[in-house]
Amino acid sequence: MDGTIAIGTLSAPRGSRVHGYLPVRTDPPIEIPVSIVNGASPGRTLVVTAGVHGTEYPGIEAARRFSGALNPAHLSGRVVVVPIANPQAFSRRAIYVSGFEDQNLNRMFPGSAEGTSTQRLAHALFHEVIRKADLYVDLHGGDMVEALTPYVSYVNTPDRPEQILAGKPWPWRTA
Repeated sequence: MDGTIAIGTLSAPRGSRVHGYLPVRTDPPIEIPVSIVNGASPGRTLVVTAGVHGTEYPGIEAARRFSGALNPAHLSGRVVVVPIANPQAFSRRAIYVSGFEDQNLNRMFPGSAEGTSTQRLAHALFHEVIRKADLYVDLHGGDMVEALTPYVSYVNTPDRPEQILAGKPWPWRTA
């Protein structure tokens, strides 16, 4: 075995990075964005998903940044990142539901290849992506109308400016 990992029609040989889309037969048809970073050395497969709920923006952005920061030359194993697992909900700014029907994608796994669009989306994510994982992380965060400020914390690290958003203090931080 040459160490190549495939997700749908995407294929990443060892030591490479591939970005593309996993098509899903929904109504209307959608494509799920996928990034595969296949390390230079063999190892386990980590799958990270975000955006199961379309307005959970912090997880979506964290997944995007995480996949972009990985260097295949310094990686053992493989990392598959799906930054927006639910593109229909994301584009419609749908809160809690899939954007197709009034169904919560998070409650549809493992899905059905012949079910509703939400069940088909869950089926594609589960069978094409999640089942390939040795380790799986699903990033959730406050949906658009959830006030999670009481549950947010950060460390002031003036000696490490890269840990402060864009080199600037967070909006609610006082001097």
